[in-house]
Amino acid sequence: MTHWHGIITARGGFPWNTLEDAVARGLSERGYHTWMPREHKPTRKRPDLTVPMIRGLVFVQGDVDWHDIRKIRNYRRPLAGSDQITPARISDAQISRMQAVVGDFQRAEKVPGFRKGDRVRVRFNALADLEAVVTEIRNGRATISYEMMGKAFETRKEFGELEIVA
Repeated sequence: MTHWHGIITARGGFPWNTLEDAVARGLSERGYHTWMPREHKPTRKRPDLTVPMIRGLVFVQGDVDWHDIRKIRNYRRPLAGSDQITPARISDAQISRMQAVVGDFQRAEKVPGFRKGDRVRVRFNALADLEAVVTEIRNGRATISYEMMGKAFETRKEFGELEIVA
């Protein structure tokens, strides 16, 4: 049974070239297998942009030469175990569960099921139970149009905040 370790990195960099990515590249160049959960964060100029889901953390598989890894730029320290001294060991099963959760999250994000003209209901927040019409879908969000007190309004909502009205 193999195991994984978490590596704490410096945080920062542009969203498309993060310091976590730099540490992951440095580990890969040294022959390590890495994993870093990512999420889709589109921008107007980069609709395909993905960024680290957990800023400042990269997972590396197997036995690690900590003295060698310390030389990687933007490396800070290993993720500590329960005693706060030794590096934490993460089982394959735990990483597999995290990968499944991240996969479910990414699939839900890609298949919102909304189209322009759909009647929707806001699920929560100050507009909860308000019915509206989808007027535009862009960058992972829906623009909805609704009427309140005789006036027309528009607002943008995340897909998770809306449900289709049958």
